[in-house]
Amino acid sequence: MAQELIREGKLDRQAATEALRSDVKQFVFTAEDYAEQSSTLKSLDVVRQRAEVAVTIENAAATIQRLTAANVRHRVIDLNLDDIFAAYVIGKRDRPSPSTPNSAMVIPA
Repeated sequence: MAQELIREGKLDRQAATEALRSDVKQFVFTAEDYAEQSSTLKSLDVVRQRAEVAVTIENAAATIQRLTAANVRHRVIDLNLDDIFAAYVIGKRDRPSPSTPNSAMVIPA
């Protein structure tokens, strides 16, 4: 089943459920490694947590390959549709803690 992510009345992303879950992942870096990699990541959401930074990104497979080839330390966390939705809707490029959602919805296509 395809998912449509609509934000502020505009289609933000449309993809099959499994393709979306495969493409959007959360990566956890040390603060230092994130600082070195931040400009190369297609981030939807960034949350700083003590000495680590959790970054939800698109294009996970290519990012995993690139980070592994460059020997960058990271952990990859699979996300459910609710987490992916939140990253698109309330995600921030860089923030200390979660914010409140704007008006948005997921519509199964």
